[in-house]
Amino acid sequence: MVSDSRLPALVLTVASLLSLAAAPLRAVDFPTAPLSDLSPDTLRSTAAAAIKEGAWSPWSDWLASLLRTAFSKPDIKDPAPITSTPAGSLALAQWRLIAVTGPDHCKAVADKDGTAFLAWLTANNEALHAYLASGPLDREITSRGLAIWRDLFNAHPDSRDGLWMRVAAATALAHTSPVKSLADGGDIDPLKRFQYFRDAHASHILAPSFDKAAVWELRYVVNSWARDEELAWVLNAMDPKNKSQARIGDACGMVPYRLENSKGVSVQNGPEYYEHQPVTLKLMHEVGGVCGAISKFGTAAAQAFGVPAMPVGQPGHCAFLWKDTPTSWRTGNDIEGWQGSSEHGGIHIPWGQRAAYILLAEAAHQNPAAFLRSEQAAWSVPLAGPNALNFASAATAAQPLNAGAWQLLTRTATDSSAPLAFYQNLTRQLLAALPNHPLPLIDLLQPVESHLDLKDAPARTRFVAAVATAIAKGNPAAQHNTAPRALDDLLSRHAAALLKAGPQAVAALKSPDASTATPLSDPERAAVLSLVEASLSATSARPDLQDALSGQWLNLMSSNPASLARAIQFFGSLFETARTNSDRKPAIALARRLILLAEQANDLPSAEKYSAACRSLLTNP
Repeated sequence: MVSDSRLPALVLTVASLLSLAAAPLRAVDFPTAPLSDLSPDTLRSTAAAAIKEGAWSPWSDWLASLLRTAFSKPDIKDPAPITSTPAGSLALAQWRLIAVTGPDHCKAVADKDGTAFLAWLTANNEALHAYLASGPLDREITSRGLAIWRDLFNAHPDSRDGLWMRVAAATALAHTSPVKSLADGGDIDPLKRFQYFRDAHASHILAPSFDKAAVWELRYVVNSWARDEELAWVLNAMDPKNKSQARIGDACGMVPYRLENSKGVSVQNGPEYYEHQPVTLKLMHEVGGVCGAISKFGTAAAQAFGVPAMPVGQPGHCAFLWKDTPTSWRTGNDIEGWQGSSEHGGIHIPWGQRAAYILLAEAAHQNPAAFLRSEQAAWSVPLAGPNALNFASAATAAQPLNAGAWQLLTRTATDSSAPLAFYQNLTRQLLAALPNHPLPLIDLLQPVESHLDLKDAPARTRFVAAVATAIAKGNPAAQHNTAPRALDDLLSRHAAALLKAGPQAVAALKSPDASTATPLSDPERAAVLSLVEASLSATSARPDLQDALSGQWLNLMSSNPASLARAIQFFGSLFETARTNSDRKPAIALARRLILLAEQANDLPSAEKYSAACRSLLTNP
């Protein structure tokens, strides 16, 4: 996926690499020079010898020693000066490959006609980076992915560079855990899956974006749950107007929504609904189905066209995502939107279970060089000794959209017993980096919060206000309407920390059925109201956020006469500020909220006051 223009051309062929270690060796002669004095060719020839002799653990130990020595020098803030060199980059990638696979598993791959493959892979920075920086792996310490790539390498010589190298790496990653057929539950053959896309590409029936797709996104093409013959069928069967990247997801409409089949059998009866036949795409099209069938069909249709796609879970519903342009994703068969979408079973979303992490991954991968630098810094952390925290910080600095780097930094800070000031600065950096990705932001903040000085209600109120301010400054289009859910989750988390009954009390507070609410003391109620009001004040420039938050927490804000009067006073103050702005929309939204609150309080003068103000704003823009 990523190649470094500064690296010399790979002049050693697989055959010449192996010839360097052709003579029988009892032990590999590992060079004693420091990493700075080694050339990439020396690293490649050493790799070939180690692979030939099966000396995976000694080789890994030697690489680790080279890198530790280079990384542990005093006052190194960033590994980039080392990892950006051809030798440093290659040594780190070689070590990382062995570390995530396991020396014994690497040896098992080599022992089954894999020596040539592994000699090629460990000599090839581009291939190593394509594999290692396009994960994370579904499972680490497993040889399955490398074994698949080995078999593709041996069967398809053209899989060693360019598009087909990327597809091979993606297939290896996507099938690290077996991919199961939706039709019959059997394993999808990864070699046949690779061949399907070779044939489809040769027939010019794939989306143009397939040719330039990166490994991380190709994972969501080659992991289709449909069998290869089903992928071919759906492309032939669909309306030609849907054969574009923007519209391919609309092919989900080929499955009619039917709660019962033609014989009156309910879809809830599972196999009986489809008369105990394999649930192929063709059968879904003919018999019908509900949300799961529709969304999985739409996913498969996009994947058949070479477009990344996946089903996602929503409360009581199944939707799906597909990449509708080379740089954007959209939802299909959608009810809850991005904010209500999460990882579906059998699918691997990087960094977290929310579907919003796909939006973050897309943004992070828009700069492949920065993302690779970030990953290299992250790979270096276990070898960095006293510089581990510096290197983890360098990973976030290289690509602030790499959520995995932030997760690593928080873990490393915890292990290093970092002081309060470090976590305060980490919080500021997160708020600056991720305002356009509110749901990942509040997830990444959660483990940091336990290290901050949030011991009382005022401290939590200030913290929540700071987060809300950052989110309110984000780009609403880039946020994809996830900000309201993020702020609600944040408020719920901190309100729970202030209440004796915890999350259960928060859920009851937000319920429209006041009878379910756990009785709150006056100080508890005031503390939670302060959190809500701080968030509303911080989002004064975003009527969409204010409206959502006030709606979500209105039950608390109007739960008794005193709270209701406080809510009217609070929103009235916001209204007086908003009405002086040139943009009237926030003021109009606040006036409408105040009318409802005043009517609920039976405060007719206030209701009329804000009704008149609203009419004036609407008629005098």
